[in-house]
Amino acid sequence: MDAVKIRRIGWKPFTLSFRQLKRRGLLLHLESETGKETLGEISPLPSFSRENLDQAENQLKMFQSQILKTDWTEKKIKELEQILYPSVAFGLQNALWDILTPMDSISCSIAAFFWGTFDQILKDAEQAKIKGYKTAKLKVGNLSHKEVKLLIDLLKKTFTLRIDFNRKWKPTEIFSLLSQYRSSDFEYIEEPALHKKEFSAFNFPFALDETARENSIAKFFSHPFFYAIIFKPMISKISPFLDKRVILGSSYESGIGTAHIVRLAKRLKLDHFVLGLGPYEFLEKDLLQERLKIEEGKMTIPAQLNV
Repeated sequence: MDAVKIRRIGWKPFTLSFRQLKRRGLLLHLESETGKETLGEISPLPSFSRENLDQAENQLKMFQSQILKTDWTEKKIKELEQILYPSVAFGLQNALWDILTPMDSISCSIAAFFWGTFDQILKDAEQAKIKGYKTAKLKVGNLSHKEVKLLIDLLKKTFTLRIDFNRKWKPTEIFSLLSQYRSSDFEYIEEPALHKKEFSAFNFPFALDETARENSIAKFFSHPFFYAIIFKPMISKISPFLDKRVILGSSYESGIGTAHIVRLAKRLKLDHFVLGLGPYEFLEKDLLQERLKIEEGKMTIPAQLNV
């Protein structure tokens, strides 16, 4: 595989509107010496990323000359994760991969994303059913026990459910709710935020997201119900977890960042999992000329991304 040389780099800021939040980031543009052009997205997630957007842009400016001087190989692209902020590494690595090892059109299964009020979730679930989604994540952190019980009983008839507590429920509340179900009723329970003693009694498959970014989680791997790490490549480094079950997910990216998550899953052979890219449905206007297609619960990524 020949090395790639970059002759031009540029970026510009953007703002995205999702249903309940706005996202700011940088649209990265690379051009190789052979004239191939690719795009990347750098968009740290406030309150979750360790860097903010100004810090990410300053690092990109400082690294700009190195980008133009380097002969980019697979090894050197992988090393970027160790020297750059996660969002900068994500944007630059994936833009470089698209030059070094471009992909044809690909598709993968994704999970619907249910978040908001009880009534809004019911509306979203009806649309997801029409669109053919098979798996769904239900965020329950801001819902009442009664609302969650009603939603689970309804949604599990149609979807394989992932329940995300976002570490917002007390252990007693979690055990009270789950005592009414079997472990087979869910694919997994995300971030139940239980203490050691409580985890030892937990008999539902569970996944870690925020906990995996903040703490040493080796102690959880031997738990008989440990299921997966939920990994969001815009805000974390993936290399420490590649020997574990990893499900890639979204941090509210544009179609460019979302497409790169799918391509990353393909490169890392993680695309057999249902990816957590449902938030893309909440994006009001994409940076891409044409939105990514979602049919029968599958997202298709074209070979060429155009803005």
